[in-house]
This record gives sequence, C-alpha cells and structure tokens, in this order.
Amino acid sequence: CAMALFNLSCSAEIHDTILQQGGVQAIITLLNSSKNMEVVTNCVRAMCNLSVGADAQQQIIERRGVPTIVTVAGRASTPLAVRQLVASSLFNLSNLTEGRESMIADSAVRCTIELSAIPSKATRFSCAGALMNLAVVEEALDSGLVPALKELAQTDDVATMLRVSTAFAYLSSQKRARAVMCAEAGMSKTLNSMMRSGHEETQVESATCLVNMTTLEAWEWGKSCLDDFIVIALLRTNSERTKLLCTKVLFNVLVDPNTRAEMIHKGVLYALMRISQLHNVYIHQICVQAVFNLSCQKSMHPSLHDNQVAPMLSAMTRVAQRVSMRVDLANALANLSSEGGHEHQLVTEGGLSVFKQLIKQPDINTKLALVRFLANVSTSESVLALLVSDSEVLDGLLKLVKSDVEALLNRACLALCNITCAKAAHKSLTDGGTVETLVEVLSKTDNARTVKLGVKALRNLMVCNALLSERLLTANGIPVMVRHMQDPQDMETCAHCAKVCFVAATVPRDDMVPRLI
Repeated sequence: CAMALFNLSCSAEIHDTILQQGGVQAIITLLNSSKNMEVVTNCVRAMCNLSVGADAQQQIIERRGVPTIVTVAGRASTPLAVRQLVASSLFNLSNLTEGRESMIADSAVRCTIELSAIPSKATRFSCAGALMNLAVVEEALDSGLVPALKELAQTDDVATMLRVSTAFAYLSSQKRARAVMCAEAGMSKTLNSMMRSGHEETQVESATCLVNMTTLEAWEWGKSCLDDFIVIALLRTNSERTKLLCTKVLFNVLVDPNTRAEMIHKGVLYALMRISQLHNVYIHQICVQAVFNLSCQKSMHPSLHDNQVAPMLSAMTRVAQRVSMRVDLANALANLSSEGGHEHQLVTEGGLSVFKQLIKQPDINTKLALVRFLANVSTSESVLALLVSDSEVLDGLLKLVKSDVEALLNRACLALCNITCAKAAHKSLTDGGTVETLVEVLSKTDNARTVKLGVKALRNLMVCNALLSERLLTANGIPVMVRHMQDPQDMETCAHCAKVCFVAATVPRDDMVPRLI
C-alpha cells in the first residue's frame, strides 16, 4: 500500500483524486502504525509529493500529519534520507498561512531546527524556508528560532542565505523579536556576513534588519562590526536601494546623543559624507537630517567642521526640492555658526552659496534660519569683507529687512547692523536703498529690539557719510527718529536717534535747522 501511494503521488495530475479518496489519512495511519522502514520511507515520500498543493497541505495539517512526521524524524532509527524528506515536507506545509500556528503547536519549529543540523545544502535550504515561513508566528521565538537562523546564515549558499535574511528582516519589525535578536550574541557579525554576500536581495533584507535593529538603544555592535559595516556600505554594496538602507542605519547610529561622539570617532559621519555624494534624493534627505541633528548639539560642531560639512551642505542645496530639506539645511548652517571660531571656514567653504541659493525660496522657516546664519557670521571681522563684497548677499539681506514677519525682520536688522560696521559695505548698501528701507521699517514697527538695531544701523551709515542726510530727509526720516527718541525706556535707542539727528544737522543746508525744529 505504501509503495502504491508513493507511486500514485508522483503524478501531480491525480493528487486531487488521492485527496478525495482518503489518501492523506491512509498515509498518516500507516506512519503511525508501522515500524517497517520501507513502509515509513514510502509514506514520507508520498506525503512530501502531496504537500506541494494547498488542499493537501490543509488536509495533512488538519489530520495531525505534522506531529506524525515530527515523530518519525525524531526516531534514532530513521534514515538520513527520510529525515531530509521530512524537512522538505515541513517547508511545503509551512507555505499554508492558516496552518502555521497549528504547525508550531505540533513542534514543527523544534523539529526543523534539529533537521537543520544535517550537512546537506538542500536540507538546510528547506529548513531555512520553513523557519522563514513560521517566523511570522510569535510563538516560534520560544523554540530557539533566532539562534537557529543565525546558524543557518553560516553558509555560502545564496538561496539559503536569502531565506534567512528575509526571516531576520521580518523578525526585526516585531517588538518582541527585536528584543530577542538584540540579546542574541553575534547578531551584528551575522548580519554583516550576509551583507558581504554580494547578492542584492540578501543585502537588502539584511540591511532592512539592521535599520530596524539600530532603532533600539540596547543594540550593540560586536567588536569591529561597525567598522566592517562602514566598509560594506561604502565599498561592497552596489544598488541604490541597499545604499539607501545603509544610510538609514548610519542615521540611526547617530541618533543617541550619548553615543554620538564615539560613533563619529569610528567613522560614521565620514561614511555619511561619502554616501551623500550619490545621486539619490532620499539619501540626500537622510544625510542632511543627520547633519542637522548633530548641529543641534554644540559638542558635535568640531567634528562636523573637521568632516567638511559646509561643502556637503552647499552640494545638497543644489538638489534640495522639499521644503523640509531646505529648512534642515538652513538650520544646520545657522546652528554651526552659533559658536565663534569657524565663521570664516563656514563662509568660504559653502555657507554663502547656501545662503544665496536658499534665500530665493519663499518658505519663512528657511529664511529665518538663513538670516540667523548671516547675523552670526557677520559678527566676525574676518568674514565682513567677504559679505560686503558679494552683492547677492547684500541684496538678499535688504529684501529680508523689508519682511512683514517680525522675527525675520528682527534678525535681518541684526545682520544689517553688524554689516554696517564695515565701511566697505556702505556704498553698496546706500546704492541699494538701505537708508530709505530702514526709515520705512522704523516707521512701521514698535518692536523695541528691531527699533534699536535699525536705528543703530542707520547711525553706522550716517556717521561715516553725513551726506546721507539728504536721503534721510527725502525719506522723511527725521520725524521717525524723533518719535523713537522720545521713548524713555531705552536710552541706547534714544542716543542712536539723537546721533542721527546731530549728523543731519551738521550738513550745510538752508532748510535743515527749520526742518529739524
């Protein structure tokens, strides 16, 4: 009977007939009742042949076929060839989604793990497939699933490795499984070894797993594993999809403020700078966001400067299409300029390029960050000469001074006040209508800080060129100065206004005194 069932099962065309006439139940009954190895072998062969079809899979699982073949595989007397057939059968059965929980309850995972020790490429391939399918049920973790998959990953068979990496990618997306994997020693080394395979899909699945794992604070890279991953990310991956996932891993590694310095020392920031040179907009966005995050921590600024972040920001500006990316770019630049000592480096290595390109954009948050950058760097005398020699910078600043947004106007006036300290900028500023612009601003705003900065900028211009009094008078600036000079709450502003009026009074003009009066 067993031989007949096996022979019949070899013809896929009659599988439905075998199922309809009770063939599955007959096979299971024979396996449970016979100790004859020939009978057992033919029954397992027949079940393996039938298990490729969904209807047969359902019958085998429902009629308790899984515990039957698990028992057969566990017998010491069962030949190796039969145990290999059991492994193939378990893989086929695990393809039935609705039968997986039942299989795990029937010890399919434990049996598959035991069978995976068989030194056969085909058997290990089947076991990897079964474990990959059964991994979607959380209870599979209780049977040693993760260590078994890690062991199966130690192979040069690409097909087996792909199944293992796929299982890890799924498990890493589940909270409990992530914790189990995180606690498993040597996981980073295993994932790196699969990344080195050169097989794109395996690399993608392994990198996906690493993306998920590196979101955990408890995740630890094994000895030299992070260094190894950086080499893989830069040199051993070819597809943009894999590169993108590697970029996400590097981003995650730099998220924790407490470990950033160590990670940067190990080359993570350098790797991000290298990867940012690829022509991929999603990679660009991640790299820019990483730099922005780091720039928010002042202790990271020296490392960012050492890794020449300004040229990278300039390059990213040319491809920034999303508003969020432009905002991150501008804010990173502003943050980096918040501490003195690197203004000249920032400006000469790309900061001005970023300012001139992004200042043309309409979004307010980008402009706020840009004017903050300009206000910061304009405090440096070594930078002032560069700023005032660039007409685009001055034109952009004057447009910001005319803004209706108070915060933007305030920062712009601060930058302008700083720049007016450089006499070399006066002609360009005057030609650009700075006097008239400041009078207009001062006539509209009541913000004390904006008024102080605007009046101070006007004073800086006029004490160096009294002839600007003509422009002040034409713009009807005297009444504006008088109005702000009457505010007793801010004596510094009053003094600046008085100085402007004093300079105006020194100009030889017949109607000057009457107009002042």
